[in-house]
Amino acid sequence: MLDVIPKSIQQISIPYFSEKSNNYKSWMKVYKRYNKILLFVILIVTFLSILIVPVFIHYVFEGKYDDSIKYFLILIFGWLFRSLSYLKTGSVIGLGEIKYNFYAALFLLPINIMLIYLFISNYNILGVAYANVIIGILTFFIVFILFKKAVSNNSFSENIM
Repeated sequence: MLDVIPKSIQQISIPYFSEKSNNYKSWMKVYKRYNKILLFVILIVTFLSILIVPVFIHYVFEGKYDDSIKYFLILIFGWLFRSLSYLKTGSVIGLGEIKYNFYAALFLLPINIMLIYLFISNYNILGVAYANVIIGILTFFIVFILFKKAVSNNSFSENIM
């Protein structure tokens, strides 16, 4: 459910990135604008979720799922890091450089499988939550690196300097 808001920002911004893909300054202006919006929204949603979701779960389910709250509080940080990469992947699509998103997914898939397996083996179900946070951080960094590569390889790269 939390992904609806940042993914909506990503989907709304893609046409703007595409429209500005022939001018680095205009494209970067759009990127910075939407990146600020996304960062603000993600931080607010994270903060409000940490405050509201545990209380909501407790009262709506009359305490039956209180033990699950610890998982949610770990998972929210994995979501936070993954969400920070949404605008980068959307802007890369707008540049027409979707192959970099494919490379990120291809690189991260075996790492995700391995981490989840290792963490479940060692920490049971709590391991999935821990692995989710590590995967979120890795996703952020891999997407960041490939985002930089996509921008530098784009046709407007000569305008960067």
